[in-house]
Amino acid sequence: MVAGAGSGKTSLLVARYLAHVLEDGIEPSRLLTVTYTRKAVAEMRERIVRSLDASGHGEFAQSAETGPIQTVHGFCERVLRENAFDAEIDPRFTILEGAQTDLLVEGAFRRALEAQAAARPEVEELLDQMAGKPSFFGPNWVESSTFRLVRGLVEKVRSSGTTPEAMLAAHETPERTLATWSDAIWTSYGQEGAAPFAQPHQTVDALAELHLKLGFSRIPGPEEDLRAARMTTGLAALTVETWKQLDSALFQARALDFALLESHVLRVLESQPRVVQRLREQYRALLVDEAQDINPVQHRILAALAIEPTMLVGDAAQCIFGFRGAEPSHFLELEGVQRSAPLDVNHRTTQVVLNAVDRVFSRQWKEDYVPMTASREPEGPTGVEVWELPARSTQDIARRIHDLVHEGTRPEDIAVLCRSNQAATDYAAALREMGVPCEVIGGS
Repeated sequence: MVAGAGSGKTSLLVARYLAHVLEDGIEPSRLLTVTYTRKAVAEMRERIVRSLDASGHGEFAQSAETGPIQTVHGFCERVLRENAFDAEIDPRFTILEGAQTDLLVEGAFRRALEAQAAARPEVEELLDQMAGKPSFFGPNWVESSTFRLVRGLVEKVRSSGTTPEAMLAAHETPERTLATWSDAIWTSYGQEGAAPFAQPHQTVDALAELHLKLGFSRIPGPEEDLRAARMTTGLAALTVETWKQLDSALFQARALDFALLESHVLRVLESQPRVVQRLREQYRALLVDEAQDINPVQHRILAALAIEPTMLVGDAAQCIFGFRGAEPSHFLELEGVQRSAPLDVNHRTTQVVLNAVDRVFSRQWKEDYVPMTASREPEGPTGVEVWELPARSTQDIARRIHDLVHEGTRPEDIAVLCRSNQAATDYAAALREMGVPCEVIGGS
């Protein structure tokens, strides 16, 4: 099910859940329902329980209250604990997240840096490059900025389905890195299986040609590309060593983080048919909300489960977990091979707002963009006003809001959407200086 924002996709999922229970006779304990945050789980559970109660099926409501309505990681944890013998894992493992994981990653990075800095000249070159950047954060800038770079990459690759060995092999030397880039670029142009170039300069020439095709105004010279390949090779070595050190630290602590939790479940499902069979007998149907946020490992977990019927609801345009490795292409792939239906009626806003949204996002998504129609009668604003500012200015926007309030608009009818908590705090301070009452929601 391809469902745009405000189209009622969660309501549809709840309705399908109720149909499975009340019409198909599936017990809530055998209906696996997966979404991506604990907050979403709590909301979905509350809506399902309330609906079952309201329809006079209190016994089903009670079963749904404790049934398998879970996050992806909650489901993975249950699978490992129930199949610890087959997974060859201590069932008393703990799950680490947040600050606990951050400390382990930082320690793993420091050990990796100590091991790789002297052994790999490419790592030294990477550190030299980082040292050449402007420093605003004190004497540990090089180490801390490199750590942030490596941490983000480690988080992504551990959820990508690849292995440390495969990543290292693809970037073993600068020449191999150039060949990897070449393969990836030509494959993206539809030339699958193109052989790597024999000489590094041939790859550099091909990259320059593609720069021209893509409309870049400046083409990097061979030395720049080779230097970038050397630093990428160093970054890959540092990332892989950090990855290995982190997994070792987790093993010693008898703990798993989310990425390791997923990889253990995938290994069990792909190597132990009897575990898959037990799960298929245990669950009669599968419902997945926010399916566009599936990462490659989770995609393979769902494929290995192969529970029928399966219903996935999502919208590729709303993928918000790309920084954690989510790839909406997996959802689009599933949409292409399974029966799908679009939900293109919006229940949250008016057609005037949707028209403005269409003008912006149809340019971005082109033929993949699906415009939406409002379910409401026209009401409220008759247009969308665009403020063009010469530069981003908190004071200018706060002053415009102040003028709107002075002209008669109620403060509670104005919402300001911000990219970060810090931006929200800045806007609130500017508005209060001008005497405009405001409240920061979701910020600090």
